[in-house]
Amino acid sequence: MELETRPFRKVISVSESALAGSLTTGPRLIFSSDSEGTVYASNSEGRQIWKVSTDNRSAENSSPVYADGTVYFSGPRELVTIDAADGRVVHRQAFDASSAHLFGRRVVAYGSQRILPGNDELSILDKNGKELRSIRLEKPGSLMTPAVWQDNILIADQKGLFYIIDAASGSVESRIVTGGLQPVALSVTVRDNLAYFSGRKGDVVCINLDEAGVKWEKRLAEQGVQVFSDIVCSSSGAYVFAEGTVYALDLNSGEELFPPIGGITAPPGVIQNTLVVGSIDSRLLIIDPADGKVLKTFSLDSTVSTRPVELNGRIAAGTSDGTVILVDPEGIR
Repeated sequence: MELETRPFRKVISVSESALAGSLTTGPRLIFSSDSEGTVYASNSEGRQIWKVSTDNRSAENSSPVYADGTVYFSGPRELVTIDAADGRVVHRQAFDASSAHLFGRRVVAYGSQRILPGNDELSILDKNGKELRSIRLEKPGSLMTPAVWQDNILIADQKGLFYIIDAASGSVESRIVTGGLQPVALSVTVRDNLAYFSGRKGDVVCINLDEAGVKWEKRLAEQGVQVFSDIVCSSSGAYVFAEGTVYALDLNSGEELFPPIGGITAPPGVIQNTLVVGSIDSRLLIIDPADGKVLKTFSLDSTVSTRPVELNGRIAAGTSDGTVILVDPEGIR
């Protein structure tokens, strides 16, 4: 008798609305949010542990951020700081027009501190959301989510000027002119001292952080495409999601690795060095990140609406019908 491996799948009912942004995970829990601005914690056994309503309506791109036992959720109206274990709201901070987190801008963990980005400044918070100090940004300001690299803050402004800022002193270490104009919401992705980000219209930039200079720039499409989510990287390439399409670029040259993949419903994830995406025909696709070949597919009951992430070797993704799916990739044919 020969046994056939079948995919292990668990479906966790979370919300009546589509899940949004990206899932995030902490010890034994999965954190998600929906388009109505409600944050959820579920365990891998399928039980909802807590949910917290926020004032962040129309939060289609917002994502919870987990760090050191705390969940941070921000959107158009407020930042909510939540105890990850029991869902207790620790702190709320209302936003004005200059601090609103539109299109998925979010808090960033930096050691024991948190960076709360605004248009004109970066607020440095303690774990519970209390402001410790702030770093003023040069005009015209930024709509990005910052990143941290070797005790430096990385961010680009609306004119595409890329800053390397000393996180402790707030002083600007380097200013690098780029063609990545008007970056919105997304963060800088760092891999092997190379930093990747995109302007709003799909002008992708790679910065050599050691040399504080542009390594390459690439426009995704001649007519321009809207980019609002982080670039993800594998050992083969950098992958950009824009308007239902995934673009694959060589890490070191920016050249196209393989033709764009259309019909994709949410930003891609890189899991176990494969590219994982959801398609408009309600399938989960596992793709070779070097050549774009579809290695495996798995049919779902609804479309993927969040960036897939890894949870204990399994693929976790939120869906348009408000569920979290957990799939063992080893069982997918």
